[in-house]
Amino acid sequence: MTAVVGVTIIGLGMPAAFAVGGALPHRAPAKPVAKAAAGELVVNGGFEDGAAGWKVNHPATQTLATGKPVASGAAAARLTNSAGANVIVNDAEPTVASTVRGRTYRLTASVRSVGGEVSGRLRVRQVAGNGDVTIFKRPFAATTAGWSDVALTFTTDVAGAELDLNLLGRDVPVGTTLVVDDISMTQTTTPPSSSTTSAAPSSPTSSSSRPTSSPSSPRASVSVSMSTVPSSSTPTQTSSAGPAKCVNNAMGIPPSGQTYLGAAVSGGNTIEARESKLGAAMRVHRTYYSSGQIASATKQATADVKAGRLPWISFKAPSSWAAMATGAGDSWTTQLAKSLATVPGPVWVAVHHEPEKDGNMSEWTAMQRRIAPIIHANSNNVAFTVIYSGWNTFGGDTNTLATKWPGDAHVDVTAIDAYDDFGVKRSGGVGQKHLQIRAYYVKLAQWAKAHGTAWAVAETGQSISSAADQPKWLVNSYHDMQSLGGAALSYFDSNDNSVTDWRLNDSVKFNAFKSILSETAKIC
Repeated sequence: MTAVVGVTIIGLGMPAAFAVGGALPHRAPAKPVAKAAAGELVVNGGFEDGAAGWKVNHPATQTLATGKPVASGAAAARLTNSAGANVIVNDAEPTVASTVRGRTYRLTASVRSVGGEVSGRLRVRQVAGNGDVTIFKRPFAATTAGWSDVALTFTTDVAGAELDLNLLGRDVPVGTTLVVDDISMTQTTTPPSSSTTSAAPSSPTSSSSRPTSSPSSPRASVSVSMSTVPSSSTPTQTSSAGPAKCVNNAMGIPPSGQTYLGAAVSGGNTIEARESKLGAAMRVHRTYYSSGQIASATKQATADVKAGRLPWISFKAPSSWAAMATGAGDSWTTQLAKSLATVPGPVWVAVHHEPEKDGNMSEWTAMQRRIAPIIHANSNNVAFTVIYSGWNTFGGDTNTLATKWPGDAHVDVTAIDAYDDFGVKRSGGVGQKHLQIRAYYVKLAQWAKAHGTAWAVAETGQSISSAADQPKWLVNSYHDMQSLGGAALSYFDSNDNSVTDWRLNDSVKFNAFKSILSETAKIC
C-alpha cells in the first residue's frame, strides 16, 4: 500500500496515512476555492480544489476524500463508510440561497464505484421558509465498469426557498467506494420534458383498461400499521375546495397538498363517456395490460396525456418473478421504458400490482429491484411505482412494507389498493365495518417521508351499501389524502372481476366524485 502524506479526509478530520483501495487521493491545493464559472451554480463540482465546499452528513462513519479514478480533470470525490450504511456528499452551503417560483434547473453528475455496485440518488432539497421540504431526485446505479452520467431536471414551485444538493449512495458495504465527479447545476430556459430519443412504438393493437387480475378488496374491519419526487416535513393542510392546480413535473409527481383524482373505467363504461357525464376530465387514468401490450399501453398513455390525464399503467411481467430478477426481462423492460419515453408527458408504471397472494414475495421484490433502474435509465418522464394490497400491508396479514421493499433508490411512488366493502357478502359473512382509509394514509405518509417517495392509492372502491350508509366516504377519503400529502387517489369504476359493483353508476358515488373532481390537481 502506498503512503500518502497531507491528504485530509472529511469525516476523520485528520491527515490520511494511506490511499484507500490502491487509488492515490488528490492533494487539495492551499489556494482558496475559486468561484463557479459564469452560469454554473456549483462551486468546486469537479473536486479540483479537494473537498472544499462539500461535507458528509455523518462524519463519525462516513469519509470524503479526493483522488482517482476521475471522469475529468485531476480529482474526483471518493465516498466510503465504516458501517455498511448510506454515504452522502452534500453542498456545505445551499447552492441556491433564494428560489424564484417556476424556475427550471438541470443538475448533472458522473458516478462510478470501486469494489462493488452502488445504487443511489442525485437529489435536491427545496427548503421553504415555513419548513416545508420538497425533494427532487433521480436514481442511478454506479458500477465498477466505468463512469455513468446522471441528470435531473426540476422546476421550483415556491419562492424564497433554499436549494441544497446532495448525492446519496445506498447501503454501501465496507470496502466499497462511491466515486463522484463533475457535479454541475445550471438554470435552463425550458421546463422538464419527456425523453424523445427513442424510436416510436410499432402500431398498437386495441388497448384495454380491464385489469389482468381481480382487485383484492380489503376487509372492512381492518385496524392499521425518479426523476423527481416531492415529500414534505409537515403535510400541508389544504382547503376542501378551490380551483385545480397544474403540476409541472417531468414525472408528474405533485407537491404535498396537490392530489390527483381519477379512475380505472370499464364494466360497460368508457373513460370518455364517464368524463362526458362528469363534465370534466379525469386527472388520473388507471389501465392494465399484459406484457405483450406495450404498444397499446403507449398509445393509450399518449391519448391520456393529450386529454390532460396522468396515465398510471400496470403490466404483467413476461417471465416469472425469479427469472425477471436474474435478467430474463431486461430487454422487455428496456423496450417498455423506451416506448413510454415517447409519451409527451408523465407516465406512472407498475409491474405486477397486488402481488401478495401471487407468489414468493422475495422474488417479486428482487424483480422490482432489477427492473426499476432500467426504467429510470431509459426515460425521464416515467415514475416507477410499487402497488401493494392495502389489507395485506396494513391489515391483519403478516406482510409489512419493510419485508417487501425494493429499496429507496428504485421507487418513485409507493401505493396500495384498498376498498370499502361494507355490506358485501363474502364466504365469511357480510361486511359490517367501513374501511378507515385515513389510517392507511397515515402509515403510508410516514413510510414515504422516511424513504423519500411520493404515496398514493392506485385502486379504491365503495360498495353501494357503503355509499347509502356513508355518502361522504369518498369525499372525505380524498380530502384526508390531500391534507396528509398524498399524490393520487384512483377509483375503481368497474365491476370486472369483482365481488361487488364498485362503479360510479350509483348516483350517490357519482355525485360525490363529481363534487371534488374540479378541485383536484392535474398535469400541465
